[in-house]
Amino acid sequence: FLNRFAGCLILSIMILLVISGAIGFLFATTQPLTQVEVLALEHVVATEQELILDMEVQAQNPNIVAVNVELANIDIFAKSKHSEDDFGWWDQQQLSSHVEEPRPNISQVHTLDDSPEDPPDDLDETRTTLLGRVYFFDSPLIFEGSPFKHERLSSTGQLRLAKPGNTTEADNSERWQRILKYEYELIVKGTLRYQLPMSARTRNVSIDARLKVIPGSDDKKLGLMDLHVD
Repeated sequence: FLNRFAGCLILSIMILLVISGAIGFLFATTQPLTQVEVLALEHVVATEQELILDMEVQAQNPNIVAVNVELANIDIFAKSKHSEDDFGWWDQQQLSSHVEEPRPNISQVHTLDDSPEDPPDDLDETRTTLLGRVYFFDSPLIFEGSPFKHERLSSTGQLRLAKPGNTTEADNSERWQRILKYEYELIVKGTLRYQLPMSARTRNVSIDARLKVIPGSDDKKLGLMDLHVD
């Protein structure tokens, strides 16, 4: 009886250890990324045909395995006062200058504070232009596991947007060509999407980052950032 009891006890302990190990392994591979933070947007390469930039992200991975962030749903905007609509007024004025207008009656002429040739008051109005959407990283973000030290590790991923301004909503290619010549604000807004190794659920991290880009300048860093983790 004692031999049988000892055998059953040892078998029960082994089963409990196996179940506990499986639960522990599952728990250690299904934890979401925490303390996610965008550190910088940098190395911007902007041309009429393509827009490339690096995104440096910091996060803590409490799992025992690495987590790769390859998918995204990010809208990229350019905020500038030098857009196509701003200069449409000048084209209209140049076109109308070739049309001979009737000479006004002197009695109907009033003194104006501004010259008729002055541009509209809202010429310096800042406009936001949608350049396009990015659905995956050209090079993914990789966060190694840190289940015991709880360290925050950083990783850099690359975003690539072909034909900026040419979207399904509108064709802003000409406006993008004009924006490129001046200082503008680059806005990256959307979500990072990833799956954990032992989970089929897709998790999202919402980001809203802004970067001031000066043409010809090598110092392009993150100017303003807001982050929301889901």
